[in-house]
Amino acid sequence: MLSAFVRGLPDHLTPRGEAWLVVSDLPELLGLRDPAALPALVSAAGLVVRDRLTATPTTRAPHADDPLAPLRGRETVTLWRLGTA
Repeated sequence: MLSAFVRGLPDHLTPRGEAWLVVSDLPELLGLRDPAALPALVSAAGLVVRDRLTATPTTRAPHADDPLAPLRGRETVTLWRLGTA
């Protein structure tokens, strides 16, 4: 889904337009996505990263039965501002 979204962005952006994408790094922490995958998708789509803002999510205390709780404590969420090159 992420790949199709990024690949389709150039068809929907004006020359000075931007797309904002909020992405968690939880898939990277789980080994499901390579950390270089999103930058490579952006480049392959002919887009540029205009800015990135990263934050640590604030969540309630984890449930005792949540197997992802240790990873959620290390998770970051990034706002990617993408535009045409």
